[in-house]
Amino acid sequence: MSPEAIREELQRIAREYGKVGLLIDDAPDAATRTARALYNSEALPRWWRQLHSLDCASVSLDAFFEIFEARGRLRGLLVIDRYLPPNCKQPRSIPWDRADSKLLDEEEQAALRFRERIKKLKHIDLKNLPEHPGASPIYYVQYVTSFQPMSTGPEETVKESLKIPWQRRSVETLQEERRAFRNNKHWQSLLRFGPEKDAPVSREKDDLSVAKWHATKWQTHLDKIASLMAEKKPVILLTGAGASLAPASTAPGMPLTYILLEEACSRFWKKRERRAGSDLAVEPIGCLCKPRPGPPAAEQYWDKHGAQSPIDWLIEQSEQKGSAAGLSCTLEDLFAEDIHIEKNGVEPFDEFHRAFRDALYRWDYGYAYHHWLLTRLPWTAIITTNFDGFHERAATAAATLPWLAVPKRLVPLRYANPVTWDAQNFPQFSKEDLAVRESLFKPYGSLYAPDGSLALSGDEIRSYRERLMNALNSIVGKGSQTGALVVVGHSMRDSSMDDLLQTIEKRLAGFDLFWVDPDSYKRSWGKEEKSDSPWERWMWKRVQEHGTGGGPIPATALEFICDLWATYLKQK
Repeated sequence: MSPEAIREELQRIAREYGKVGLLIDDAPDAATRTARALYNSEALPRWWRQLHSLDCASVSLDAFFEIFEARGRLRGLLVIDRYLPPNCKQPRSIPWDRADSKLLDEEEQAALRFRERIKKLKHIDLKNLPEHPGASPIYYVQYVTSFQPMSTGPEETVKESLKIPWQRRSVETLQEERRAFRNNKHWQSLLRFGPEKDAPVSREKDDLSVAKWHATKWQTHLDKIASLMAEKKPVILLTGAGASLAPASTAPGMPLTYILLEEACSRFWKKRERRAGSDLAVEPIGCLCKPRPGPPAAEQYWDKHGAQSPIDWLIEQSEQKGSAAGLSCTLEDLFAEDIHIEKNGVEPFDEFHRAFRDALYRWDYGYAYHHWLLTRLPWTAIITTNFDGFHERAATAAATLPWLAVPKRLVPLRYANPVTWDAQNFPQFSKEDLAVRESLFKPYGSLYAPDGSLALSGDEIRSYRERLMNALNSIVGKGSQTGALVVVGHSMRDSSMDDLLQTIEKRLAGFDLFWVDPDSYKRSWGKEEKSDSPWERWMWKRVQEHGTGGGPIPATALEFICDLWATYLKQK
């Protein structure tokens, strides 16, 4: 990424979020470490960017100064490490805060340029954070190091060095910062994942841009959901695969589907060699100068008219590439037994099924921070189409908090065991029942259910549709009541979901509907034809009505749950 592209990216963040975070640190775990200390999570908010070198940091600080001079009402947070390489091509890190005759010319020039930028930064005492001065921007800088500066050498070297208020690198350093921000209403927003309500984009004329919708409706939607919870109205959570994705490379959670399929395919490869970094759920976030990693685009598709079965095709193509990235075939087709019988591909079918299940088990451990927060919120019920045990483990952990009284422990424990049923015998619950007993529904099966059945193929999903229907019917009741249905990380694409929504549409008449997914707004855009899915049409209608009755929330599960928890605590 060129210097101009770096400037444009930081300008975009400031415009859309009304705040900018810069992590100037080349350590591989710097982002995770900072996120845990400041946000208790495994990943930083999307308005943060990381810089690995002095040159990239200098360019970013120039852009930072330009942005804060040009726009009012901005907020910023910077965390700066003492040892950095001069550029992203050189691995050797140097102490940039002091002149050193032992440095190479290139290194010293990079350090000198960076020191000049540092001199422009304003230093604020954490114990005396100023009140927001009208329309002026505010930012805070934290300098951290694992190696405190030693005594300096000759007098001329001292003059060229900077006196920096270094803090010893530790969790406590940034947690102190967190406590100070939390206790000052003008700085609290730096602990939030979502955009500022007064972000510059909110004042633009384009009424239907995704950035403006995100900024203007983010807190409004959170306030609505939190108020319904505080009033003990029915608030139902429906989670899909996106809610279980690992938020960071070192965090618990599922990887993207192609990685699970790649693991299953690798059992059949002759060489059994997989790509580097295949043990990470997501790629680590690198320096801003490099493109941010994203899911691979589909390049090859299974041909349903061809001779090969889906599994044979996927195994062959992935072995040739050494990866399943870019190969596209739906899970419904991969696990459809009738297709494999028709194409003489039955032989690997059962083994591939077991291999895929084993891959799910391998990634199904622990729980991410947002799952833990999620179980502490008073949902009427949680319905998930996922097979993993993140909800259950997070709920059990949340119930063990030592300061919770016994009645308060019951809130998370309701989600610690899923409701069990069979096709002929579904338990019917009243609203009172749901307040005191199991309230986690897993209609497509669970990795930990005694029968071990999972709905993977299209036929299996359709056969389990009655379970999903019964779950929603039991919770929603007869309709004509105020409440909310919050969908997090679910694509809402399968035909079974369309049929279900059309069936219960009248019962949801009094409900606000929210769709939390990074692409929810784009997916809903302009969807008003009968051929479009009911859910996307409902979302587009709410966009046109300026958020009345809910609407899309373009965010990840982590961003949404963290900020919803903070909002709920205020309204509780």
